[in-house]
Amino acid sequence: AEKTPVESQYSVVYVRRDGKWLIDRVSEEEKVTPPSHYENLKELEWMIGSWTDQSDDFVITTDCHWTRNRNFIVRAFRASESDQTSLSGMQFVGWDAAREQIRSWVFDSDGGIAEGVWEKKNDHWVVRTAATLPGGEKASSTSVLRPVDANSFGWQKVNRVVDGEILPNIDEVMIVRQGATE
Repeated sequence: AEKTPVESQYSVVYVRRDGKWLIDRVSEEEKVTPPSHYENLKELEWMIGSWTDQSDDFVITTDCHWTRNRNFIVRAFRASESDQTSLSGMQFVGWDAAREQIRSWVFDSDGGIAEGVWEKKNDHWVVRTAATLPGGEKASSTSVLRPVDANSFGWQKVNRVVDGEILPNIDEVMIVRQGATE
């Protein structure tokens, strides 16, 4: 009564002999707890929730949630212009145990794919991304995410290059948690 219960998994093999079901064997195994990389990702927990970046004609909404066992953060995004969705996609953010770093993968509705490496620098996160655009062009950029408070963060994109052509930086915009009062 004073001991902690132990959980285990077991399997039973039944055989039918002379019209009766009999136990042939029972195997018991320790219950295996799936691994979690939450400890490596918990500093990104501030992203969990629903977010909006809105200008006069353009709205980007992002919904972030944990997967089971907190091994990945899934970010579903949708960009709309004049109430029409122009782009949507998914980003998976997770811990790469072999490389010992946070990495991400993006798949968008136009067929673009991107892979990023995350690094925390002081009070912000830097995400260096390499992408293949829908037409096969190669692109790279650096995103900077700067949490401001529990309900907002700044985002900007710098060092943008598409097929060797340098593009202008995107100035920081404020992204606000949906339902938060300003």
